[in-house]
Amino acid sequence: VSSPVHSSSVATTSAEEEKKEQHQHQQQTDHDFYHDNNYVPPTQVDEYQDLLAKALQSMSLKERERAYEDLHGVLPTPSEGDDSTTKQLQQMQSCIDSMKSKMAYNTARQQNEAYVTNPQFMYKFLCAEEYDTEEAAKRYIRHYDAKQKFWGASLLTCDITLAEVSSIVKETMSRCASMQLLPFRDTSGRLITFSWERYHRMYYPSKEDGANVCQVMAQLFWYFMMSLTEDEASYMKGIVHVAYGLDMPQTSLTEDDRTMWWNSCIIANSVPLRVGG
Repeated sequence: VSSPVHSSSVATTSAEEEKKEQHQHQQQTDHDFYHDNNYVPPTQVDEYQDLLAKALQSMSLKERERAYEDLHGVLPTPSEGDDSTTKQLQQMQSCIDSMKSKMAYNTARQQNEAYVTNPQFMYKFLCAEEYDTEEAAKRYIRHYDAKQKFWGASLLTCDITLAEVSSIVKETMSRCASMQLLPFRDTSGRLITFSWERYHRMYYPSKEDGANVCQVMAQLFWYFMMSLTEDEASYMKGIVHVAYGLDMPQTSLTEDDRTMWWNSCIIANSVPLRVGG
């Protein structure tokens, strides 16, 4: 007589399979992002300069002029075009519906459809992509992929506030003052953020306390960036970021350095905010 299968063991197996599927999906998402951007995280500090030089060389004269204008805040605020906002949001939703790889988005929509289809929230992604509905849809999908990666599936349809932030993240946030919002704006009214890279690394949480350094810093950066999207001018025009890295140690980057660099790229390309300069 075969022994009965306990419901608890079935539930455990199902949960493990779901977790494995989510992990495989995240790996594919990260791979797709690498491939789409033809990008591999650098291993040496000097490689950052090489990446910047190659990016500038690959730009056309028109693209380079536009980038300089954007940097100096002389570009006009992107317009919505002839289509109404409602129509653009519908087009954006159609693009989302046509995408195949959107596991985190589907999970979030099952949890709280009203949250995921909130037009005010989706509109911020349209602005971040200068009313390109297809690119806005891609950013929106990446948003939920990244949110699940750094916060877990249970918080997919929650606005991340201090109540959801762990004590380690709060402590790091209070000590790590290397990432700042400056008390003034640029000539076009955009917020300006500043980071001091070497000082930033002095206040990593201690692994001896059981902290996952990369996860903590990713959550801190997510919280910081998402808080900026509460400012209308920021999601309409973007922000300007100034990074001081001249005193960075000229040594090989650690695996944590590379992971945190990659995490910051994921977040910057997943929040409804365009870094204009």
